[in-house]
Amino acid sequence: VARQFGWPVRELPEVARIAARESRCRPAINPRDPWGGSFCEMQLNGSNRRFLINVGVIKTDMRELLRSRHVCMRGALELWKRHGWAPWRGASNTPTTNLLKSATPIPDNRSTK
Repeated sequence: VARQFGWPVRELPEVARIAARESRCRPAINPRDPWGGSFCEMQLNGSNRRFLINVGVIKTDMRELLRSRHVCMRGALELWKRHGWAPWRGASNTPTTNLLKSATPIPDNRSTK
């Protein structure tokens, strides 16, 4: 899915690893994260809201990341272009099971468009 939205092929294994670690590749909200929580398969944190608005990924609300995989992957790609993998390093040392306990899965009835 990430390749369809512009991720470089060489980065796809890391995208898949992070999405699996952060949300089991499902749209989710983690309200316990700071700055209003983290959203979508890539768990983009609310601290990035202004940046995502400025680059045109969302209009006002981080929940817009849950509308489609396209929005989520585009937001993650824009964040990665600016900061590399640094935004996802904070959870690197946290066991996956602990991360998943705090994330709330969202039923995936979205289209991939």
